[in-house]
Order: sequence, then structure tokens, then C-alpha cells
Amino acid sequence: MSHNSPTEDPLGLIAHEGHESFVYSVAFSPDGNSVVSGSEDKTVRIWSAHSPAPIGGPFRGHTAGVCSVGYSPLGNVVASGSLDHTIRLWDVNTGTQIDEPLSGHTGCVNSIAFSPNGKFIASGSADKSVRMWDVDTRTPATDPFWGHDKGICSVDFSPNANQVASGSWDRTVRVWDTERGVVIGRPFTGHHDVVRSVAYAPDGYQVASGSSDDTLQLWDIRSGKPIGRSYKSQNGSIFSVAFSPSGTWIVSGSSYGTVCIWDVRTGQLVADTFNKDTDWVRSVKFSPSGRSIVSGSGDQKVMIWNVMENLSRSNNLVSRNTSINEIFGLLLQRGCVNLTSQMDPEHGFSPTPFGGGYGDIRVGKLRNKTKVAIKTLRMTSTGQSDDKLLKHATHEIYLWSRMKHENIHRLLGVIVVEGHSLGMVSEWMHNGNLRDYMLRHPGFDRYKTCMQIASGLAYMHEWNAIHGDLKAMNVLVSSEGVAQLTDFGVSTISVASIGFTTTTSALALSARWAVRSRTTSGFSEK
Repeated sequence: MSHNSPTEDPLGLIAHEGHESFVYSVAFSPDGNSVVSGSEDKTVRIWSAHSPAPIGGPFRGHTAGVCSVGYSPLGNVVASGSLDHTIRLWDVNTGTQIDEPLSGHTGCVNSIAFSPNGKFIASGSADKSVRMWDVDTRTPATDPFWGHDKGICSVDFSPNANQVASGSWDRTVRVWDTERGVVIGRPFTGHHDVVRSVAYAPDGYQVASGSSDDTLQLWDIRSGKPIGRSYKSQNGSIFSVAFSPSGTWIVSGSSYGTVCIWDVRTGQLVADTFNKDTDWVRSVKFSPSGRSIVSGSGDQKVMIWNVMENLSRSNNLVSRNTSINEIFGLLLQRGCVNLTSQMDPEHGFSPTPFGGGYGDIRVGKLRNKTKVAIKTLRMTSTGQSDDKLLKHATHEIYLWSRMKHENIHRLLGVIVVEGHSLGMVSEWMHNGNLRDYMLRHPGFDRYKTCMQIASGLAYMHEWNAIHGDLKAMNVLVSSEGVAQLTDFGVSTISVASIGFTTTTSALALSARWAVRSRTTSGFSEK
């Protein structure tokens, strides 16, 4: 058995290897010192959360794959649900099974969850039922909950244990009254494919659901309605979702092998670079402290990341005192491509007549002779807004790096220019911006161009981002005549951002075209 050193990865990655097949489920212990995993190999295993080492041997007893695992609130018992239709309880200290399996389901037990007080276990099965079990007596606590039209993929208890949420192959989320065993209100509808995972927010008023329709949705428990737009994944089906203990973040695992982190406050994807898993990620969970994430994947590995600590440190580091090299390093940690070694040193960086008070546009070449535009961000000192400006600019660059669409001008990577400027490298657009293109080609297809711009905007909206400065000068035209949005001035929060346009204004927003949240500061509403 081989293990990676936890000091070898900038994200503090610990990779546990030992399972002999897919890892279907993972969970942290209540004290955060260990994680449990369940696998298609029919075993349950315990691992250290701080070093690449197993704790004891595998728990054996299931006769088919283990779909779901979880710790009791005290951390002394682990429950597991299996393809063999049973639930088993395990003594964590001895690794032995506690009494007989909990039997009653007539289909695979896809999901189990302990109640917050540890008295009950909820289970969801392919037999379309949700069941409640008494942990002390190891018998059914209620009659089965019936209502879903197809098998159940996921269940979760509310923080007060009065409700259980379930997600199903029937594409709905349902919330059950645990006392009466009935659905509260109507099913939550909106997903267009299987609901793979559900999770309660710590406040108990929201439920998150992840689906094979590639979206993550928040729901208001009281109204049963979606909260805002769905979070659109660019990484395939969402197999697993979980809230951070603070309720600020949601982590998701996808069929493309990525672990994504979303900011609940803004709806923004803040990290999706944690794709060292080489196969789908079936299960993700936050640690009790909220600083680490564990994932289980199809490559048989259990991964532990201290990514939240790194993200928090990144946010705190970006200030007026942060150097360009430090910002550059943070962007690389987030997955931006370092193009330093690919730049042609003989060509240099030729200035253009374009630029603003915070940056300039230069011309460069890659070693393969591809002509590129280099937008530079300079360090300046403009007053108390510097912290917000730099944080927002860093986020905007990161967001730009993640966007991949034919109508979005693509960021190829980042470099440091002359030791003091951050350079954003993109393809050089020979046709220039749309304003100049219209003057040179008065007969161009305006309707087609408008459709292309609208398509780019719709894609941005899928990322919960709004173009903060839409105008002809911020639309570039490719050599094939395709319109591509640039200089977003992304309006995800109402603060200034950095635009690189042909004006000499430091913050060059057009009042006529800027979104309203951008005009309430610095421009008159009249």
C-alpha cells in the first residue's frame, strides 16, 4: 500500500489508498480526527484525518458493496448501508459488528444518516421508501415513509431531527415529518434528472440538492421553492453535496472527478481545481471545523484536503500590501495556468496605445509564435478602496480563467511582467473590438452578432456573474467574425473592478451600459 505525504501538496492533500474498488461514501468523525469510508469492495474502513495511515483493519460483514457510511454523534459507532439491502452498526474501537443487521428494505440501501441526538438512523432505499430505525433497540422506529415514485438516492436529518429530506430518481426532493411519517408540503420539483444528494443547511431552513442534470439547487424548507438560480456545474453530474458547519460554503463532488466549493452568499463557484481524483467523485463532506474536506472517488481513493484553510488564507492575504508575486501564486493555487515558460523572450512585450490607470494592454508572442494580448495589472495606491479592488480583481481573473465558451474571450494564462505587473494572457484578436469592426464592415450580420453576445451573457449568468460594463468596446471579434465578451467588470458584488479598455479612465465604466448596482456608486442615477 502506498501513500502520499501530506506535505507534498500545496493544498495539504492526504491520499488514502487501500480499498479495492470504488469508494461510494465518506464522512468525518465528530472530533475531526478520523474519516470513515465505504466501498464497492464490501468493506468499511477508518483512516487518520491527519496522516496517510489507516486506523485498524477493514470492517467486514456486508455481502455486497457499501453505499453509505456515517458516524454517530458520539463517534463511537459507525453505520453502513449496503447493496445487500441491510444496515449494519460497527463498534469503532473494536471494528466488530454490533448485533444483527437492520433488515426491512427490499432494495439497495443507498443512503443512511444519524439523527443529531444519535437516537435514530434514517435510511433511503431503491425500494422507494425512507425508514427510521431506533439505534438502541435496532428495530424500526416508525412505519416506512412512502411517496417517491422511484428509488431514493439520499437522505439527511434536519438539525432539530424533526424532519428528514430525501432525493430520488423521480427527480424530486421531499421533506418528511419524522413524527408522523408524512410529506411536509408538496415535493420540490425543478431538477430535470436524478436527485443524487440532499443536505440540510446548519440553520435548518434550507436544503441543498445535487442532480445528474449538472446543477446544485438551494430550497427554502418553509415555502418549498428554489432559492435563487441553480448553481450550474461545468463538471458533469453532481453526485454529492454538503454544507460547511458555518453554512457559508457548499462542497460538491462530480462525475468528472472534481471537487467544487460554492459560496452560498454570492452563489459563486470559488474553487473547482481540486481534481486530482482520476474518476468520478461519489461523496464529499466537510470536517467539523470546516477547514478540511474529504472525498471518495471511483479511483478507489479517499482524499483529505485542507482547502478551506487555504481559501480563507487567500482571501485574507489579498490586500493593498499584497505583492503581485503573491497574487500570482494565489491564482496558480486556484488553477490558473502559468504561461511564463511559454512566452517568447525574444519578442518581449510591446506596448499598445490602449490602457487604463490600473493597467495596460501589450502585445506578446508565445514560443509557438502565436500572437497574444497581455493585459497588465499594476500595483497602485489609490486609498481605502484598494483592499476591495484587489480582492475583486483577483476573483475576476480567477472567474475569467474558469469560463470556457465560444462567445467568451478566453484567458490562456497568467504571467508576471517585469517583476511588478500581473499579466493576463489571451489570444490577440486581429479584428479588434466590435465598435471598430462595425466601422470597417458595415454590412456584417448584426442579428447573428447579437445572438452571440446574448449566448455569452447567458453563459456568464450560469456562473451567477453579470457583465458589469457591456458595450461595443468590450466585445472583441475573432478572425472568423465571432463575437466574444471581454473586460467583464463582473458585478457579483457592488464594488469596483478592473477594466482594461481604450480609455484612460482608471475605472472605465459606461454609465449607460453598466448594471444598476454599478451605477449607485460613482455615477448619478439621473
